[in-house]
Amino acid sequence: GKSFCQACPKTFTTMELGSLSSEACVCGAGTYFESTSGLCQSCPRGFSCPGGANSVDEVTGLDSTVVLAPGMMSLESDPFSAYSCITGKVACPGYRRPVWDATSNPSPVCQDNSFGVRCGFCADGYYLDEEEGCLECTVDAGTVLGVLHISGVVIILIACLYRAYVLVSRDDFPPKVIFWLAIT
Repeated sequence: GKSFCQACPKTFTTMELGSLSSEACVCGAGTYFESTSGLCQSCPRGFSCPGGANSVDEVTGLDSTVVLAPGMMSLESDPFSAYSCITGKVACPGYRRPVWDATSNPSPVCQDNSFGVRCGFCADGYYLDEEEGCLECTVDAGTVLGVLHISGVVIILIACLYRAYVLVSRDDFPPKVIFWLAIT
């Protein structure tokens, strides 16, 4: 082994003091490894970069240490552009990889039955509440009783109008009056 320190390439550092191998050179905290330039770059806005990488994921070609900051999400088509989530940390708790793969169904970044840009859409059977995220659609008893009450009143009104029309001769109860009663 070597008994002297060797400097890391430009933009790299080591995680421990006194490392003797250039293989110990990695991107430091606040940076990520960018494969095109082969250098460590500043962490993009909306991400957390703990450092520690000196290569990229073989499948995605991206630094696997980069994670989304809490309240942020990214799109499959552009994983290193972050967007703020409509519901903040509810749908986007953060510290998730911005990379899609075969197991991402439908998104590795949105949670709570949300998906899409800013995790602003909800799965079928859910609606968006900006403070609580996607909530399940439910029908409460008050809504059902209200609809039944209004329906009952309308049926009784129609029955009364029909009875009045049948019991009164057409000369005494002209169609204009029936029309007026029906629209009021």
